[in-house]
Amino acid sequence: MKLGICNELFVNCPWEKLCDFVASLGYRGIEVAPFTLADRVESITARQREALRKSAESRGLEIIGLHWLLMKPPGLYITHPDASIRGETARY
Repeated sequence: MKLGICNELFVNCPWEKLCDFVASLGYRGIEVAPFTLADRVESITARQREALRKSAESRGLEIIGLHWLLMKPPGLYITHPDASIRGETARY
C-alpha cells in the first residue's frame, strides 16, 4: 500500500523541505492544496507546476491529487442559492 499526505499540514514549509520530510516518513504521494501556493490556482504557472512535480518525483513522491480547491479566492460556493455565485465558482 502507498500512503499519501496533503501539503496543507505543512503550510509554512518550503516545498523542497516538505518533500524531503514527507519522503523520510515513508509517504509515496503528496496531495496539493493550491491555496498554500497561491491566492488563485490560475496564477500557478505551468513552469511552477512542473518544478513542483519534478521536485516531488526526485524524492520518490507522486502528486496524487488536489485538495480544497475552493478555499481561495473567497466567495466560491458550489451550492450557494445565488446562481451567479455558483456560476462563478464553476468557471473558477
